[in-house]
Formats: sequence, C-alpha cells, structure tokens
Amino acid sequence: MLKMWRVTVPKGTRQTYRHFHTRFEISLITKGSGKYLTDKGSYPLSAGDVMVFPSNEVHSISEAGEEGLEFINLQFEPIYIQGKSYDSLSEKHLNFCFSRSEDFKNRIESERAVKIAELFSLIEGEFRRKTEEYPLAVKSYLNLIIIELIRNHGYCAEADTTRIRDVIKVMKHIDAHISEPLTLSSLAELGGMTPNYFSAIFKRLNGISLWDYITSRRVEQAIRLISSGEDSTLLEIALSCGFNNTANFNKAFKKQTGVTPSYLRANPEYLSQ
Repeated sequence: MLKMWRVTVPKGTRQTYRHFHTRFEISLITKGSGKYLTDKGSYPLSAGDVMVFPSNEVHSISEAGEEGLEFINLQFEPIYIQGKSYDSLSEKHLNFCFSRSEDFKNRIESERAVKIAELFSLIEGEFRRKTEEYPLAVKSYLNLIIIELIRNHGYCAEADTTRIRDVIKVMKHIDAHISEPLTLSSLAELGGMTPNYFSAIFKRLNGISLWDYITSRRVEQAIRLISSGEDSTLLEIALSCGFNNTANFNKAFKKQTGVTPSYLRANPEYLSQ
C-alpha cells in the first residue's frame, strides 16, 4: 500500500500524459530542474523542492532542464494511514488524502521543505536496509510528514466531518470488492444513507463522484496486474477488475493514465515517471 522509488527524467520537453490516481503522492526533487503541470497551473522545480498531490489530482512532469531531473517518489493508498480510533487522524482530518486547502499550491519550496526532505531520507534508508520492524518505522516517518504538512504548511482544508466515517467504511468495502458488481443502492445502504444523499456526501468529501472513484480504483487494479507481468489477456484483466467489456476498459484506462492498456503492457516503465 506504500511504495518509494527514484526517477530520472532526461532533459527536454516531455509529451505530457496528465494522469491521476487514488494514491496520495509526495515527490522530493533531488537534482536538476524542470516543470510540473497541474489543472491549476504549472510549477518550476529545483533541487530540494517537494511536490504534494492529493488523491485524484491531475498532474504531469512537462519538462526537465539541462541537467535533467531526478526525484524520489512516495505514494501510498489512503487506507494505509487509517488506523484504529486511538492512532488515526482525528475527525477533523480524516479526509486528508482527498481534500486540501485551496491556499495550498502543491509545491513546497526547498527552504521550507527541509524537514520533509529529512524524513524522506529516513524512509529511504529503512527501505534500503530492511532491518527489524522497518515497515513500522516507515509508517511512523510518514505520519510525521503528514503532521508536518498539517501543522506547518497549511495543507488541510476547513473540516467537513459530516458522515465521514460512514463514507470511509464504504470506501474500504469498495476496495475489498472492486472486481465485483457494485450498486449505488447497496453502497448507500452500507453507509446508512439514501442513495442521493450518499452520492452528494461522497463527492463533497472526496472531490469526485462515487462512480469516478470506483472506476479509478478498477483502473489502478488493472495497472498493477499489467505492470506485474500478468500474462492474462487484456479482456481477462478487464473482467477481473470489474469492467464488463474492453471498450469501457480502454476508455477509462486512457482517461486516467493518458495511454491505453496495450501501450502500458508494451512500455511498463511509463507510469514510473
């Protein structure tokens, strides 16, 4: 549910496949310069900067400078930071992964990102050494990054806690049954709401509609299967991820990633950048 890896982008302008995913993403620029493109505009990049993208926020690297661009990417599933009531985020910040303040502009300049950069280094060291209880250490450092974003960088939006625990319960159910038929009525019933009210609450808390969320999760499951070298046909992968035909699968996949499933199968390194 969490992964970290290093990425190198050669100098020059890149074809921008603007993509999104439900995983929360934080990137630390380690060398070079470049530009990130989002729906809200573009950001110049330089060493030491940190980029933060909540779940489902569209983004893409559009160019790298003369030295190229190198960065460390950290992504995690929203469910990864949901603990028990005594060790989870408070009601005020339960929708951390899906909602940010309008005043938070994705980029944290290097001089303000020193603490996050230090925690990145600690997480990378844990992955490299894999000493005893390293997964626990990784999660602890990630929690400190989240606290840093909340306390010192104005990341969080004004709290909206209406039915949020019920919605999170439904989201966990969706993740556990993503390959199965899912209906608005059954999901709303699970959340203890009427279908119309549940749809409205879900979109207000997550910034996307229920069906966009489900489709996004299904595409991400397909990405994992394709990237793992799964030798099933693309139709078999589509059906196993909850799509009922390849036309819908291809359309949803390209909308989210910028490329077709067959392109990703032939170019598995594509989404690592």
